[in-house]
Amino acid sequence: MEFMDFLRGTAALVVAVQHCGENLFPKFAKFTHDYFSFGKLGLVIFFLVSGFVIPLSIEKGHSLKRFWVQRFFRLFPLYWVSLAAVVIIYLLGYTPIFDPPFRAHLWRNVLVNVTMFQGAFRVPQAIGLYYTLTIEMFFYIACSLLLLIKQLRNTYALTWVLLVAVSALWILGPLVFHRRMEMAGLFYGVTLFCGTAIYRYYKGNISAKAMNALMGALLLSVSVGVYLNYVYTKKVEMQFSYVAVFGPWFVGFVMFFAAYALRNREFPAVGMWLGRISYSVYLVHPIISFLFRYGRTGGIGLFLITIAVTLLVATVTYYAIEKPMIDLGHRIVKRKQLIAA
Repeated sequence: MEFMDFLRGTAALVVAVQHCGENLFPKFAKFTHDYFSFGKLGLVIFFLVSGFVIPLSIEKGHSLKRFWVQRFFRLFPLYWVSLAAVVIIYLLGYTPIFDPPFRAHLWRNVLVNVTMFQGAFRVPQAIGLYYTLTIEMFFYIACSLLLLIKQLRNTYALTWVLLVAVSALWILGPLVFHRRMEMAGLFYGVTLFCGTAIYRYYKGNISAKAMNALMGALLLSVSVGVYLNYVYTKKVEMQFSYVAVFGPWFVGFVMFFAAYALRNREFPAVGMWLGRISYSVYLVHPIISFLFRYGRTGGIGLFLITIAVTLLVATVTYYAIEKPMIDLGHRIVKRKQLIAA
């Protein structure tokens, strides 16, 4: 589906712009906290795409074993290369690439990060954005369990249950317990399951009326939740404003539905290219950004060079590492199918 590749590419690019920009320009960082976070926009799109694609992949493959083999070769080899790269950079003397909590127990933290489940063990992330991959892995596990208990086709109802549960947390937390909830992680979990609901709509399993009801409830819940957790509760340093959170989350859903509406159209070639290398862009851009900003001051020229080099390196890692590993995963699956036959 071309619209999925286009969305992946767009998401990866805006996340790279967010991180490269905030690392080089303090004013850009302030803008993204006060008015519009491009990083939050990219993550919403990423999670909606995953929510749509994962049930499709599982059902199309008719095998959890096939799904997990392909996911492993799709995600882990390049992830391990990016982890090895930051460790090497650290050993070469660029110690600030790791935060102090990570450096405190360096090798233990590195080993746990190898699993991609470090967030579950409250172990610091080698690269900050790794936490989103932990969320993805738990979503894969959830979808696998739902398939085993024959409930994967009922994710629309499950999305409602999840929305009600997390809405209670991010609304009652501030009002009753006077505690700000970590709303982003909860919202991204709901977003993943919203992606599955959209897939059910695409397959004709639910009506447009049912889909609109879910989106309306989500809009209401999130608009209230963002106010309570980002405005009503006590602010912390560099806390995001209401519009900087709600705006990109809302725009992310709008962009997804717009691309979905145009799914039968041909998308720009550059968007397809960005979609292919999106995972590489996602993993390499923090490393490139660190190396280019280390000991330097910001400037638009340096920012553009950082983005250009990121895209170049991501293209290389895609063709040298990511694509060969994906192809290897497909060959292993086909070989197992032939043996089984």
